[in-house]
Amino acid sequence: MKKLQLVALFAVSALMSAPLLAAGGIEVKAGVASVKAASDRAGFDAGLAYALRLERFFAVVPEVNFNWLNYDVATGTVGATGIAGTSTSSVNLYTLPMMLNARLYIPMGSDETPMVQPYITVGAGYGLASYINKNPNAQTITETLGGLMYQGTVGLAFNLGMMSEGSASATSLIVEVGYRGGQLEKNLTKFDMGGYVVRAGVSFSM
Repeated sequence: MKKLQLVALFAVSALMSAPLLAAGGIEVKAGVASVKAASDRAGFDAGLAYALRLERFFAVVPEVNFNWLNYDVATGTVGATGIAGTSTSSVNLYTLPMMLNARLYIPMGSDETPMVQPYITVGAGYGLASYINKNPNAQTITETLGGLMYQGTVGLAFNLGMMSEGSASATSLIVEVGYRGGQLEKNLTKFDMGGYVVRAGVSFSM
């Protein structure tokens, strides 16, 4: 029940922000992110966000992310005298972090749209994950986990119009680096989702 309430709160917050859509922009980004529970391995990471600009230097940013990790896990095999050797299982870990962020745009002089716009984003939300472990005996173990997640990133937005023509355009290239954490669990299974995030993408102002 508590998990459903958190998801509902995220949805309501996004809906309440709907009248402000004209003062924002869509962000599409992709890159890599690591996960501590997977021995700090990194995998594909992508995000879709909408920056709801409340005023010049502040925005609320609902965001949905997707992370995919594929890796092998070595496990011992037991023989008559103990551990006889090792076998390898193939693991796929799919994670869907849903975040509600606050963003601060760093002032860059008097230009309303600077050529390069630094920003800081912090947020929290709820994450869902699917853990699929397929062992050499063709047996598949699947677990669905959930829990609170949080993140903090710093970014740069490069306005293409200001860079090429000296006048603001609706399109910017964005680069972000930061940290995403949290613990997802189900029953006795727990995953520490902490790790770095590095992404690049495009922002389309509306």
